[in-house]
Amino acid sequence: MCSRVISNSWKACLLFVCVFFSGITVKADDSLYSPNKKIGVSWDNPAKELRVIYKKGDTSVPVVQLKNIGLQLQPTSGDEFNYVSSSAVTSIREDYTMITGKRRHCTNEGNQQVFHFKNAQNVSLDLELRVYDDGVAFRYVFPQPTKEIGVTDETTAFVFQEGIIRWTQKLNQAYEDFYLKNKGRVQGYTAAQWGFPALFEVADSVFTLISEANVAKGNCGSWLNNASSASSYKVEMAEPINVSGRWCSPWRVAIIGSLFDVVESTLVTDVSEPCRLSDVSWIKPGVVSWIYWAYNHGSRDYQIIKKYIDFAADFHLPYMLIDAEWDEMGNGGNVEDALAYAKQKKVAPLLWYNSSTAWCAFGPLYRLNKPEMRQKEFAWLESMGVKGIKVDFFSQDSISTMNYFVDILEDAAKYHLMVNFHGAPIP
Repeated sequence: MCSRVISNSWKACLLFVCVFFSGITVKADDSLYSPNKKIGVSWDNPAKELRVIYKKGDTSVPVVQLKNIGLQLQPTSGDEFNYVSSSAVTSIREDYTMITGKRRHCTNEGNQQVFHFKNAQNVSLDLELRVYDDGVAFRYVFPQPTKEIGVTDETTAFVFQEGIIRWTQKLNQAYEDFYLKNKGRVQGYTAAQWGFPALFEVADSVFTLISEANVAKGNCGSWLNNASSASSYKVEMAEPINVSGRWCSPWRVAIIGSLFDVVESTLVTDVSEPCRLSDVSWIKPGVVSWIYWAYNHGSRDYQIIKKYIDFAADFHLPYMLIDAEWDEMGNGGNVEDALAYAKQKKVAPLLWYNSSTAWCAFGPLYRLNKPEMRQKEFAWLESMGVKGIKVDFFSQDSISTMNYFVDILEDAAKYHLMVNFHGAPIP
C-alpha cells in the first residue's frame, strides 16, 4: 500500500513554502497520449502547466489546464523542487472483476510517465501521470523514506475556459445537495467551495468529470475552491498532514469524452487499490425495504418494522433495513425480536448506526468508534444473522474520517458484514 503516513493533526504556523515546479526544464513539445490517441497531455514549459486536449473527430478540443502543480510544505525549506529526470513511457493494462457498480468485468489501458524532482534539502518528489483512453489521472509521491514532512496543502488548480457550463454541488458536511447548473458562480452562494465530483461541458457534447480516488488511510479528502477565479478550481485539502517514509497523495482524475464515456468510465476504480479479500462470496448487494421516507422514527416501533419485513418477504426482496433509533424499539418487541422475525420470514436484516462523529444525536451512539467496541458489536450482529450495516452522519473529509472508513470496512469484513456509508464524504 502506498499510504505509510503519520496522521497526527498538523497545527501549522504562518510560514510555509509553496512547492511549485518552477524549475522544470521539460521540452514544450513533450506529450503523453492515451493508447487510442484521443487524449493528450503536454507540458507548457513557459507557463509551467499541463494542458489536456481531446480529439473529437479531426478537431482538438482544449479540455483543462492543470496549473500550479505541486504541494505546499512545512517547515519552510527555502527552495523549490527542480526537475531532475523523467521515466520512459510505460504501458498500463489491467483486468479485474467488481462485485457491484457499473460493470462486473473491467479492463483499462493507459500510458504512464513519472517526472522526478528534488529540492536543495535532498527531498525527492515524483509526479505520476497517467493518460487512459477515457481520461487523465495524476498523483504526487514522496518515493524515498524521509524525515517527517508537513504537507499543508496542494496547489493544483483545474483551469477551464470561461463561460462553459458546469454542474457542481455546494460543499456541505454530508455531501447531500443539488448539482447546480452554472458558469462558475451561483446566485446567492457567497462561498466558493464545491464537492467532488464536478462535471464540466468543455465543448459541445464533450465533458469532463473531475474527482479524486484511492484516498488511502492516513490521507485526508479534498474539495474544489474557485474563489480566486470563477473558472479556476484549486484542489483544497481538508487539513494538513504529516508524512513519513514513502507516501502517495490520492489520485486526481479527469474522466473525458461524451456523456456516454463519462457514465461508462471505471477510471476511479481503475486507479484504486485492488481488493485485499480472498473470499468475497458473502458480499451480495440487493434491494432493501426501508422505512425512512414514510416513518422518520419508525424504527422505534416493532409493529411497523414487522410490516416492512413482511413487505420484503412478499415481494421477494433479500433485505430489510432497520433504520435509526432501533435501540429504543418498543410496542411489542425489541430489536432482537425484530431480527428473529426477519429470520423467520427469510429476510436478511441490515442495521443502521450513528458514526458518532458529527451533528446528529439519533441512536445507537458510540458503538463503532473504538476498535474493541466495534468488534464486539460486529460479532453480535453476525451471531444474530445481520448481513450489513448502514453508518450515517460522518464529519467532513478529515484524516480521522478517512481512517474511520477504512477501520469500519476492515473490521466489518472479518464478520461478513456489508457496509453502506451515508451522510458522508465520498469514501
